[in-house]
Amino acid sequence: MDSEDIPGSIPLPLDSGRKVIFRQTFQLSASTVVLQVSRFAKNLLLAGILGPAYFGLWNGLQVFITYGMNAHLGVLQAMGREIPLSRGSGAEHRIPDLANAALTASLVLSALGAVLTAGAGFAMAGLSVGPLPPLLLIPVIITQMVFLFGQSLLRAEDEFGLLSGTLAITAALELGLTIVCVSLFGFSGVLAGLALSQAIGAFVSLRRKRQYPLRITVDFTVMRELLRIGFPIMLTILGYFVLTTVDRLFIIAYVGSAELGYYALGSLAITALGYIPIAVNQVMYPKFAMRFGETGDPAALAGYLRVPAITIAHGMGLVLGIAGLSLPLVTLVLPEYIPGITSARILLAGFFFIAITGSSANLLLTINKQFQYVAILAAAIALVISLDITALVLDFGIEGVAVATAATNLLYAIVLIQFTTRKHLPAGSNPFGLVLAKLFLPWCLGLLLALGVSAITVGGTIPTVLVQVFAFASVYVPLSLLLLRREKIW
Repeated sequence: MDSEDIPGSIPLPLDSGRKVIFRQTFQLSASTVVLQVSRFAKNLLLAGILGPAYFGLWNGLQVFITYGMNAHLGVLQAMGREIPLSRGSGAEHRIPDLANAALTASLVLSALGAVLTAGAGFAMAGLSVGPLPPLLLIPVIITQMVFLFGQSLLRAEDEFGLLSGTLAITAALELGLTIVCVSLFGFSGVLAGLALSQAIGAFVSLRRKRQYPLRITVDFTVMRELLRIGFPIMLTILGYFVLTTVDRLFIIAYVGSAELGYYALGSLAITALGYIPIAVNQVMYPKFAMRFGETGDPAALAGYLRVPAITIAHGMGLVLGIAGLSLPLVTLVLPEYIPGITSARILLAGFFFIAITGSSANLLLTINKQFQYVAILAAAIALVISLDITALVLDFGIEGVAVATAATNLLYAIVLIQFTTRKHLPAGSNPFGLVLAKLFLPWCLGLLLALGVSAITVGGTIPTVLVQVFAFASVYVPLSLLLLRREKIW
């Protein structure tokens, strides 16, 4: 059953509305490719320059930087939801107050969060790299917050063309500045280059001319409203980060930074590829909110859930299969990271299930059911922690942790998607057919094809990988397009 058949639903537009979505997704995806290539190249260079131990330490500090993104306590997420909701409901007069209150609150809260993050970073790094790198986490967190505000505002304003250009420029600067700073200042240069590039990105993102000025304003009424709405949304974002990073914390705690360096090969690949579903979900989120502001009916979002979810599933089946087959190429440049190949492939296979949950999360956040999402995330976090600890205690190594993480991702996806579609969409237990079967089919297809073509060898790593990837794509793409046509998506 298609979303168009659901009683009361409003399908995803087939004309100009869908064209706008595809254009914005292409723009954001293009900038994402630049970001992927830039960060992959940066981390690849850092892996070679720093070595496994310091590269593992950098991955550990990245976890704290990721957590620092939530220092605003959900204010930015609330702004990103309320601006399109206000536009959809005809209350545009609220938008300047929302934007200015969010800017003020996020700056104050990020300054406090930066100090706490620096303390946590110092506790982890100790004296191994001196006091400067943990202290540099303070400007990193603050510049990151201002840049996040600029990005959130552009998304809420549906200005994905400007957002895409800003991200591409910042990505290129991050690569260049980080390598230059590392060559000048050593390990501290990793954080210095990041802070500088984020500061420039923040400046570029906020230069857009608006009908209202951006200023620091203390409006406690609006701030309280943003915190009330945004804090549970922030919990979902924080929960997602914990779910996808807690494995690294346990590895560095139990078996050390060198093993985390090997494991980080998979994390590096996921970071690069993860921006693809993120781009689609970011484009769709303000459209979810604006549609819900117009109708107030969750059923109106059915088409907005169905089309992106199935499209992402097929796209990630392709890119994750190619990435898994291509991993041996990395070891030609960094042979010391060969021990991380197996765990990286397991993590790539498991990341598919995280990638397909974005539309369900968007729906829950849009209709103000954040605490239901938090409960599902909390259960998944408890599961992955117990499985990760079990794998390490039983000495299964980083491969065991990767299996535990992938298994948790699978169960999390099943619960979240089934709960969202059954609880909040009409037409019984299967609002648009066998949803899990449609979403998991590309994963099964990609896995079987990848296993099949991996038996091909033609002499030499590079020729073998090229032939395997070509054979994989030659079969996967036609079959995937056929399935998408049957779903009336392509």
